[in-house]
Amino acid sequence: MKSTLTEATNLLVFRDTHEKVDTALLVRRLEQAIVDSNRFSLLDALITAGQFECALADYEGLDLHKAAHITDQLAHACVNSTPLDTSDVLRCLHQADSSLQQTVQVSDPEGFSYYALHPLDFKDVFRQFEHPVHAAVIGIRSIGTSLSAVASATLLQESTAVERITVRPAGHPYARETHFTSEQKRWIERHKRLRATFFVVDEGPGLSGSSFLSVAEALVDVGVPAASIRLIGTHQIDPAQLCATGAAERWSHFSFHCVSSRISTKFSDLMFLSQGHWRSIFLDPQTEWPASWTAMETTKYLSETRASIFKFDGFGHFGECVRARDQLLYDGGFTPHHTNVGEGTSKHHFLEGAPLRRADLSKDILDRIAEYCSFRANTFQTNGMDSTQLKQMAEFNFSQETGQSLDCSVLDLETDVPVITDNRMHPHEWIRSRSGRIFKVDASQHGDDHFFPGPTDITWDLAGAIVEWDMDRASAAYLIDGFHRRSGCGVMPNLPSYLTAYSAFRMAYCKMACNSVTDVAEQRRLQTSYLYYRARMMSATAETGRQPCKIV
Repeated sequence: MKSTLTEATNLLVFRDTHEKVDTALLVRRLEQAIVDSNRFSLLDALITAGQFECALADYEGLDLHKAAHITDQLAHACVNSTPLDTSDVLRCLHQADSSLQQTVQVSDPEGFSYYALHPLDFKDVFRQFEHPVHAAVIGIRSIGTSLSAVASATLLQESTAVERITVRPAGHPYARETHFTSEQKRWIERHKRLRATFFVVDEGPGLSGSSFLSVAEALVDVGVPAASIRLIGTHQIDPAQLCATGAAERWSHFSFHCVSSRISTKFSDLMFLSQGHWRSIFLDPQTEWPASWTAMETTKYLSETRASIFKFDGFGHFGECVRARDQLLYDGGFTPHHTNVGEGTSKHHFLEGAPLRRADLSKDILDRIAEYCSFRANTFQTNGMDSTQLKQMAEFNFSQETGQSLDCSVLDLETDVPVITDNRMHPHEWIRSRSGRIFKVDASQHGDDHFFPGPTDITWDLAGAIVEWDMDRASAAYLIDGFHRRSGCGVMPNLPSYLTAYSAFRMAYCKMACNSVTDVAEQRRLQTSYLYYRARMMSATAETGRQPCKIV
């Protein structure tokens, strides 16, 4: 694979997870977490409060200060482990609610939902440096809202005079720009006169680093010395690998501090399974291992007795939904038992058995896959499908890869019954237990995370199974027939479209992953997978009669 990082990142694998949410539902969710008022629910309430404050900030709500007060009070209670004044917070919540419109746009904060970021990681980081007399904290929305509240509460705990605001950089993801409002400029000027240290907080930096850089450079543009600016993020990076224009030189002007992970520390005595390490434990070293975008794997650990796997499911509403799906799958007999152990983590019973391989494909496996897809089709129906976004992904990745275009009129990815898919139908995600029964693992999170497809037709998982198991026509026909008999669903004329879209997504996923990992063996595995998915994409396109036409 000879593409550069920039070329590889110009592919679509991440979807836009913003969604319109009924304001009353968001308020009830926050209210319930506040009323519960235990250690775990306060963390969820803090995260939800950050979403609520973001909604007012983005829509310029009149009662933004009330929403900020709620977030600050929750952060104070979490940071100091003190009781929350629920009556004060609920009063502010109901007052702020009145300034919002009927629906607001929110998204799951990625670090809290997918990357095992604990809100209090941003408390621990302040042990790295001496606390200033005055501090000005700027959170990058959206997740930076609650993170800025945690940072401010921590500085207050250390007797620092502190205030915070939030900003939302705009523009292309690799070239963000930050423009302060007149009120924010007056706020910055006041803190300049106090010789405050400016802390910019967010998860990341991402592939480009442009959000952090845009805020820091905007501060410099209004007269804040670069030496007074500290960037605080969630992982160390090589500035030379950032794809924003001139990123390495621009980054060198600022001080960056990385938080440590409370969740990693909590399970530090256990065996780390993420970043591809699970393969050396569960798979035969003599066989070809499946490729992995190691940085994107869910955080998980194996207990010393090998009786349990501890897996990060996510904080807040996202984690609640993941655990609810896990319970339904367990009740349906498809997954192992799990227990919520708090702070976004669940304990899953470890299955003794062997992960399956493509060579194991048989009628009983096809029957089990058909049964599983039928269960998901009937159990995980949902709303919020954006077939336009999914279609754009397939078309864009195809054209970027081949220099050709798809016949857009016949790419059919519509459905009347969107579901939360599994999106991990690979053979190694299925375990044959010692009793001979086949179980599905890692089945609850990936169909609704920040990768494609998001809510879509169950055909996505059927297409995924066909591609991942490299099924021939007879096996694929047997699977589809078995699914029809169990689910009662009709024929699937759009299966070729989903085969194309699935393969286009996985092709782009592997190509981007290959350009982000440094391990040579992993790069080789990813390149092999990339070529396989590319071939499947081209085959699916040709078989449906959608012959590509050259772009002129």
